[in-house]
Amino acid sequence: MRKKEAGLTKGLMKRLILTSLCVLIVTGTSFGDWVTPKWVQLPNETSYGMDVRMDRNDGVERTLADDFLCASTDKITDIHFWGSWKGDVEGVIKNIHLSIHEDISASQSQSYSRPGEQLWAMDFGSGQFAKQLYKDISPSYERWLDPINQQSYQREGDQKIWQYNINIDPSLAFEQQGTAEEPRVYWLDVYVETNGGGEFGWKTSSQHWNDDAVWGVPNPTGQPGISWSELGYPYSTPPWQGSSVDFAFVVTPEPGTILLLGTGLLTVISRRRRFNNMAQRRRTCVFGETSNEAGNFKGSER
Repeated sequence: MRKKEAGLTKGLMKRLILTSLCVLIVTGTSFGDWVTPKWVQLPNETSYGMDVRMDRNDGVERTLADDFLCASTDKITDIHFWGSWKGDVEGVIKNIHLSIHEDISASQSQSYSRPGEQLWAMDFGSGQFAKQLYKDISPSYERWLDPINQQSYQREGDQKIWQYNINIDPSLAFEQQGTAEEPRVYWLDVYVETNGGGEFGWKTSSQHWNDDAVWGVPNPTGQPGISWSELGYPYSTPPWQGSSVDFAFVVTPEPGTILLLGTGLLTVISRRRRFNNMAQRRRTCVFGETSNEAGNFKGSER
C-alpha cells in the first residue's frame, strides 16, 4: 500500500501540466462544448478494473472517497465519475451525494490518510445529472467488490462502464484554496441512492496518486462521523492482490478560471525542483498517454 507523500514529484508535475493543458471534446454530437479538466483519473477498462459498491439499497450507509490535488484557487463546477451495475442489472439512481473534505494526513499512529472536516456537500436528484454508456468491454468482464464483505468479490462482475456527469451552479460550487506555491489535498466523497434495486459501484482507475481510496460507514460507537478503512484489491486477485485502489473521476474548474489555471501551472513548472526534493515516492504517478487516454473522456452534456 502507498504511504503519504510529503510533497509533489516530477511525475505529478507532468500529470498536472498534461491534465490542465489538454482540451477534451465532450461528445461526438456536441463539438461546441469543451472541457479543460483540473484533475483526471480515467477508468480502468481492462479485466483488472473493479467496481466498489457505494449504493445503500440494503440499508448499509456506505461512502467511498478518494483524494486529489488542488494547485489553483477556483470553483469546481463539473464533477464526472464512472461506475457499473453488478451483473449489468441496471437500476435507477435517484440521488448522487457529493462532498469535499479536508485531508487528514497519514502519520505514525495512522498508516493511511482519510477525509477530514467537511467543507462542502450537495445532493443531485433525478434531472440534475446526466449519464451515458462509456464503454462495453464484452466479452471481457470487470470485477466487483462490496467492501463490507470481502467474500462478495467476483471476477465476472460487469461489462458496461457508465459515465455520470454533474454540472454545479457556480453560485453553489466549492471554491478550492490551493495555489501553485502551496497546493492542497482534498477528498471527494460519493455515495448513491437508487430506486428499483440493483447494486452500483464506483469504477477503479488505472492511474494512481498519493494514498489509497477509502470506504466508510457511520461510527459503530454512535458518535458523529464516519469510520474509514483503506481500500486495496482482495488477496484473491493475482497479480494485483493487496495493490492500491484509486477511483475514476474528473474535477473541472469554472470556465473563467481555465486561463488562470494554466498560468499557475507555469509557476508550478518553475518550482518543480523544489517539490521533487520534498518527496520520496514508492510508486510512480501515472497519467498515461494523453493523446490516447484523454481522447476517450466524454465531457458533460449540457
